[in-house]
Formats: sequence, C-alpha cells, structure tokens
Amino acid sequence: MRNEQVKPKYTYRTNVCLAYNAMLTSALLDAICYLQMKGDEAAQKHIIDLCVLASERAEELAEELETAGGDL
Repeated sequence: MRNEQVKPKYTYRTNVCLAYNAMLTSALLDAICYLQMKGDEAAQKHIIDLCVLASERAEELAEELETAGGDL
C-alpha cells in the first residue's frame, strides 16, 4: 500500500483568511460577554448577527478563493 498525501481542503492563504475571521469572531464574542454583564440585550443580538454573517461570508470567501486558485 502506497503512502498518499491527503490534499488539504483549503490553501494556506485561504486558511489565513479564515483564521483572521476566527480572531474577529472571538473579539465580537468578548464584546457580547461585556454587553451581557451590562444588560444590553439589543446590542448583544446585533453583535451575534454580525458574528453569523461574518462566519458565513468567510466560508463563501474561502470557496471563492479556492475556485480562483487560492490567489488573494
């Protein structure tokens, strides 16, 4: 049996984009915790919506980058 390398799902550059998105999402989650302590539910909901949109867009961007050959 031959050793075959498994091709990664995304290229290095795409993974960097996804990592930056994860860092942004983490910062937004910290903001949610702060707002939760302050009791501002409307702002919490708005930030949660932003997190969801950012995550969805990051996945779309990753697919677009891979389709374009992974070139930023």
